[in-house]
Amino acid sequence: MMKRRKNGRFLPVLLLWTAALASCTPEPLTYRGPNTGNGHRREAGGTLPESETFLSETDADGQSHLYLCGVRYPDGYDWRKDPQKGSVECTLFLLRDGEPLLELPVGTGYQLASDSDMHRIVRGHLYTEYSTETETIVSKDGEECYRVPGRERLRGLQVRGSELFTLCESRSGGAWVLRRDGSEYLRGEGSVVHDLAFDDGTLRGSPPLQVPAANRQKLFFATVEEATLCWWMEGRKYGTLACEENQSFFDAGLADGTPWCAYSQSGALVMDVGSYSTLAVKHGSRWMSADGRAGRFWVLYEMEGQLQLRQVEMSPYSFTRLLEMPAEACALAVSPEGEWAVLAKDGTGCRIFSSGRGEELLPEGTEAFPVSFFRFLGNTLYLSLQVEGSPALYIDGTIHIYRFNGCFDGIEQGP
Repeated sequence: MMKRRKNGRFLPVLLLWTAALASCTPEPLTYRGPNTGNGHRREAGGTLPESETFLSETDADGQSHLYLCGVRYPDGYDWRKDPQKGSVECTLFLLRDGEPLLELPVGTGYQLASDSDMHRIVRGHLYTEYSTETETIVSKDGEECYRVPGRERLRGLQVRGSELFTLCESRSGGAWVLRRDGSEYLRGEGSVVHDLAFDDGTLRGSPPLQVPAANRQKLFFATVEEATLCWWMEGRKYGTLACEENQSFFDAGLADGTPWCAYSQSGALVMDVGSYSTLAVKHGSRWMSADGRAGRFWVLYEMEGQLQLRQVEMSPYSFTRLLEMPAEACALAVSPEGEWAVLAKDGTGCRIFSSGRGEELLPEGTEAFPVSFFRFLGNTLYLSLQVEGSPALYIDGTIHIYRFNGCFDGIEQGP
């Protein structure tokens, strides 16, 4: 049965933060001025590092921590309708194991935006992007990492060792650039199909919680230029695929060095992994999401109003239908051990289906869409929610409600 708690615990110290958040003043706790530090600055030029080791997702004592970020708005302000069009002064916050770690003021003059796609948690730090009329500024914990001429949109930010890698698209469209500590490393035409990620053997390229030091994380992304899909690995062209007539790509990447892509062609939805065509569905199907672990893939799509989840085993090849139901919206999450979960919304409300937990109907008054995050960290499933107008977290079957005006919009586990 679904458990619902108000100001409940999911970590021992989260209750302490709940009280602190409700009572803290509008003044920032650790803000040191708009973009005054040097973050990941370095000289221009150079090549991608050839080191075979990198930092794991634990701190020096071998501990892994839970990080949450979100935005707190003034009491009474309707931030979802946002009548002030993003100009209202609010607070961007970062928590570590439930304790306040960072607060940054958002508003005119701070070079920070409240949009959830313009800030992210990476290795325990809050990275933000901001575009003026003439420049793009990337910051770490409120301190400037770099600024460049032009208006760019981040399509991935990764940290390897002490170096910052960003993949950006021009906000006017038609071009992208890969940067290393702000310096241009690679530039191309077209659009980004898969954000900058690490190829760690998973389909989505999500960094694992623990990474053996003997392995090397390789940066990859995918682009489409005119009639060609291109995979990029470590700043070099890894492979290409010519687009056929009536073919439109909407996702592509690398899984343990194996190229994969998903596209529509002449009314069919197709997903190719290496030399296998893992899925081909006709009749106006709509792509949702996919994930995979070590030769097993889960593909989520919608066809004629029916949500479809299918599992594909590559060796030996097999094809299994896991879920089929009417749905207006949905999202997919897969754990490192291969447990899958689907969040779906229909006319009766929102519910979660999972291979390990069965079906759970979320309580009346719960809003889960649009989804800020729905993901496994280890074997724990997390989901950002709004319950009766208050921000909330779903954590393995229990809903924790928090009393402030705003939302949680990012979660990570790291050092």
